[in-house]
Amino acid sequence: MPVNAYALETIAADRIAEHRRAAARRALLRAAGVPRPLRVRVGGWLIHAGVLLAGAPATRPSHAH
Repeated sequence: MPVNAYALETIAADRIAEHRRAAARRALLRAAGVPRPLRVRVGGWLIHAGVLLAGAPATRPSHAH
């Protein structure tokens, strides 16, 4: 499937900008001391428990800070 280089570059730039905006929002929330909602914390704990039960090493993804 041929891909237009300009279109691919534009899509990649949009995605990078989107991820940077999301990271900036997370950094602002962290700096403001806003606690994460309970459902987010419980979800993280459940994922961690599932990883432990599956026998994989328990590492946190980079976005879970």
